[in-house]
Amino acid sequence: PPLSRARRARVDCVEAVLANVQLVEHAQRTVGHVGKSSHLRVVHAAADKVGNTTVMFAAVPPEQAGKETAGLGSGGRSYVRTRVVSVDELSFPEHTAMSSERPPHVTSDLPERDSMPDVLTIDTEGYDAEVLYGARRALMTGKIKFLAFEYHGTGPWRKTKLEDVIVYLDEHGYDCFWPSREDRTYRITG
Repeated sequence: PPLSRARRARVDCVEAVLANVQLVEHAQRTVGHVGKSSHLRVVHAAADKVGNTTVMFAAVPPEQAGKETAGLGSGGRSYVRTRVVSVDELSFPEHTAMSSERPPHVTSDLPERDSMPDVLTIDTEGYDAEVLYGARRALMTGKIKFLAFEYHGTGPWRKTKLEDVIVYLDEHGYDCFWPSREDRTYRITG
């Protein structure tokens, strides 16, 4: 269909660093995508396989917002208690098992949602496979049209086989590709 009639993609931005949340929210207000009609939802949280918990995440000063300079285990800093959510919790509000009481320093409750995101990109510094495993129900629907994640030897990736994750995605109907450093992409499933 012509661009003017195309459906807007639903986008959830889950960000553990509060300064980054504030930066994205400011950008969202600046370009005028505010309120219930917005297709962008910003959630101050860390993503993982299961939610219903919190984690201490390094506090980042506003001038460091948007930079990959902080994270779990960053020494010599102050910390903010941050909610942990799964993709399924965001996609299916009735799935959320969280209590109605927020822990200290959690700025907002999870907004209501009537559908899941169309695009899922994951960059969780080693927790990518865990986030994918927490998206089981969302992946089963087939409504996530594009999925990208980072693979490296950090965090849980040290104990997780990439092959197991690829098989998991293939079993959920996703075709998997491997991008090379030579600007080529190789199909590895399907």
